[in-house]
Amino acid sequence: MKKMFFPVLGLALLAGFWACDNEEIIADGDGDAFIVTKVVGDVPVHGLALHAMGNLPFSSVTAVDDDGTSFSLKSYSGYEYEFYFETDDEDYLDELPVVGTYEFTMNLKRGETLVSTDELTDDIIDPATLTKCEYNATGSRIEITWEEMDNADYFVVLMKDANNATVFISAALTGSSTGFNISSSTASWASGQTAEDGETYAVEVHAFMYEPTGTSLNLQAKSIATATAVWGGN
Repeated sequence: MKKMFFPVLGLALLAGFWACDNEEIIADGDGDAFIVTKVVGDVPVHGLALHAMGNLPFSSVTAVDDDGTSFSLKSYSGYEYEFYFETDDEDYLDELPVVGTYEFTMNLKRGETLVSTDELTDDIIDPATLTKCEYNATGSRIEITWEEMDNADYFVVLMKDANNATVFISAALTGSSTGFNISSSTASWASGQTAEDGETYAVEVHAFMYEPTGTSLNLQAKSIATATAVWGGN
């Protein structure tokens, strides 16, 4: 199965379908389950992420784990072709989510129902060790660096404001990356968003690991490392 994590990539893949009438498209969809790890205080905690993507608009998507627990996925940032679920911040635990088979039921607006399964193992990826996250006044940018990671397939850097709204999200960075800079001119700012002098931002480095036999963005695990920086100074 080939999956896309960020909606902008998913929409690029789907662009080829838009010229066609929906009735001419053979419905296709996939589901992906992966573990999310972060550190709260000094303790690593874990959550679950579920992602579904199709070539036709969804009306609803659910997933069921091996214990029979059902999860409801929601439209990812309003995109009808991608639905997503992630454990709420307050519900992360020091134990792993249920491993095994996750079965996705994807109901399409056109009327069909698609079923997809994904196997989740207990492999995780630890959060990156951040070595710098600070504003460089000379370069007018926030500079982020981290230690090299052997098991990361790619990284994405996000920045959130005081309301926890994502104002910046980078393109995928290679697994060998150890740093990234965010300036006002860097691409991938959220629509209508600009940096505000004196504002404290949370900077997150997301590290992703594919499934052992995975291709494209077929994920087994993600981790989140977080630091803060003040735009315009420290």
